[in-house]
Amino acid sequence: MMHLLEHLIFGSSESRSGKKDIMSKGGWQNASVNHVNTKFYGEISEKYSMNLISDLINTAFHSKLENLERDKKIVIEEEKKSRDSSSGISIRNLGKILYKNGSLLSTYDIEKSPGHGINPITQEEIEKKYKKIFHPNNASISIVGPVEKEKVIEKINEMTSNLEKKKKPKRNRLIPKKNSEKLIETEKDIKTCYVYLGALVPGYDYESEEY
Repeated sequence: MMHLLEHLIFGSSESRSGKKDIMSKGGWQNASVNHVNTKFYGEISEKYSMNLISDLINTAFHSKLENLERDKKIVIEEEKKSRDSSSGISIRNLGKILYKNGSLLSTYDIEKSPGHGINPITQEEIEKKYKKIFHPNNASISIVGPVEKEKVIEKINEMTSNLEKKKKPKRNRLIPKKNSEKLIETEKDIKTCYVYLGALVPGYDYESEEY
């Protein structure tokens, strides 16, 4: 669902006209999602930095979540391409090797799986998930560049002060495997070679720092 939600948010926030404005000023924006977070990011010249900051805040917290059926088709095609690509297979196999209870990318039936597939998802489910996850208490912002800190903080507070303050949702932990040496072979007609080398590092998502 998060991949679909990322598309809906980035494509239909109230300020998507702002994206065109950012591009007209020589800037760019993008969005991505993984098993840890959803990111909206961009870059622009110092002169228009506040425009970019404002637009990305609007993107994350004020989306209309429009065009659900259109974006379902787009996401299904993207997921299928990922699963048939050397990079997608490589990442999924790495997750199977490293973790007991999860994967670095989804493995469910893309279109039909109850509770997981994309086609069965309703507008109501999307809106519920959006409200649960996208709020200031569950978000962080990183800004690098010649900006005035006080003005940025003032702008962020101004644009988020009317949003409901909620608790952070619980996160599922990816539990690393001990003695995870393992060989996984996947047969696919692949034309490229993709290599992933993964190392476990201590982090707040792990039960202890043993790993």
